[in-house]
Amino acid sequence: MPDTSKHTEPSNEDAPDYLSHIGENFSSIYFGAMPKELQQKKDSKKIVSHIIALLTDGRNRNMKDDVLLILKNSDSADILVDILKSKEYREHRRTIAAACWESGIDFSKHLDAFIRIALEDSYETCLEAMTVIEQMQGPFEAEQIHAAIGQLNAGKISEDKQLIVSDIELRLRSFLA
Repeated sequence: MPDTSKHTEPSNEDAPDYLSHIGENFSSIYFGAMPKELQQKKDSKKIVSHIIALLTDGRNRNMKDDVLLILKNSDSADILVDILKSKEYREHRRTIAAACWESGIDFSKHLDAFIRIALEDSYETCLEAMTVIEQMQGPFEAEQIHAAIGQLNAGKISEDKQLIVSDIELRLRSFLA
């Protein structure tokens, strides 16, 4: 029987009971998919929030692939974007944005959120947001793309991010073709 006495999950008194057992054998517990009964619970935001905490805690690097698969299988785009917008996870925005593209989820309906992140955050986070945008499938309305390009051109962009923002604009223009 594996030793489950070492728990690496973030300590949080709000953690749902079904997350309290997550430890070193995480992958064997869910094996890549969040159970349907958990997906349908009204506190699914807490579930994904705890999963994000697992992603952002360096002690849990060995679980990253499993966590990304859970996020993808539970169609967590809306929840991930909400978490990206929350102040609570601001310092982890880069890691969470990276998890967005690494999960393989299509974030097309959240284009505006990733444009904002690219403009407002650090060079590294901007790069992660660009990668999410590059993977978007669409479809997009022409006015949505023009509005996003307008946002990119309206703000003052730091010199270090200008090339990335130019690449984002090129990708956006490719959606119009």
